[in-house]
Formats: sequence, structure tokens, C-alpha cells
Amino acid sequence: MHVARKLRLIGSISSSSLYFADAQGSIRHHVFGEGEYEQSERVLQQLLTESGSRSVGKKMTPTAEYTRTRSR
Repeated sequence: MHVARKLRLIGSISSSSLYFADAQGSIRHHVFGEGEYEQSERVLQQLLTESGSRSVGKKMTPTAEYTRTRSR
């Protein structure tokens, strides 16, 4: 099932929510509201490692799109 469909079925009502899906599209972690930043970072790094990313733990450079939207 597609991640967006899963989120609609869950009925996320929090104004600030984070959902972490693995490479197969399974939701592996979620955060409702603010906070849990360190846990979210650990989950994100774990999922990146599981997917075969070699840049985990390295300083990453923002994309041009991110830089453009941040400067507005």
C-alpha cells in the first residue's frame, strides 16, 4: 500500500507530524507534535543505513531547492 494512502487511513490529525517509512513503504516510526528530535534522527539514520546509503554520518549539503526555499 502506498504511504500516502496509509496516512489517509490513519487519519493523522496532529498539525505537526513526522512519519518515517522504510524502502518498502512500511511506516516504521511516527511522531505527533513537536519534540523527539534525537529519536527521529536515530530512526532516520537507521532507515538510511538499511536502504544502503553510504552518506550516513557525513555532512550533507542542502539541495538547490532547499536553499532556494530557505532564502525566501
